[in-house]
Amino acid sequence: MSRLNTLCCLLFLAAWGCEKPVSPPPPPPPPPEPVAAAPAAPMPPAEPAKVIPDIPWRMVDKNKAMAENPKLTEAENKIVVGDPVTVAGSAYFTAISQFTITALKHDIDLWKVQNDDKNPTFEVFNGMLKMHNVPLKGLKPWQTYAYDEKDGTITILSDPDVKAEAYKKVGLPVE
Repeated sequence: MSRLNTLCCLLFLAAWGCEKPVSPPPPPPPPPEPVAAAPAAPMPPAEPAKVIPDIPWRMVDKNKAMAENPKLTEAENKIVVGDPVTVAGSAYFTAISQFTITALKHDIDLWKVQNDDKNPTFEVFNGMLKMHNVPLKGLKPWQTYAYDEKDGTITILSDPDVKAEAYKKVGLPVE
C-alpha cells in the first residue's frame, strides 16, 4: 500500500501544485498621441432668415377701409360670422372654446332679432369680439381683418404698397 500512497501523493501534487503561477495580464499599451487636427476654415456667418413677423390682429370696417384705400385687395377666404361651425373651423381664429363661439353667435342672433334681421354694425360686432375676448390669428403688417356688415362676413384685406415696402426692408423679392 505504500506504493499506492506514494502514487496518490504524486498524482495529488502533480494535479495541484505543478501548474504555472498565474501572472496578471500585461498592461495595455498607452493610447497613441492624438494628432492635432488642422484648424477648420472659419464658417462664414449664417445669413439671418428673411422673415416678416406677424403683428397683433386688428379689425376694420371693410366698406370704410375700401373707400379710403381702393388699392386694398380682398382675400378669397371669407367666414360667415353667424355660423359657429364655420367660425370654429376657420384658420382666422386661434384656439378658442366652442362655448365662446356659441356665446358670440347667441349675441349676434339676439342683435338680429332686435334689429329686423340685420347684421350687427362694425362697432357693435367689434364690441362683441372684445366682450367675448375672441382672439384672431396675427397677420402680416400689410394685412388686416375686415368686417362687412352687409353680409356679416370677416375677410382679410391686403395693402400691396405696404407689402412691397416690407419685402424690400428685409431684402426679399416682391411677389
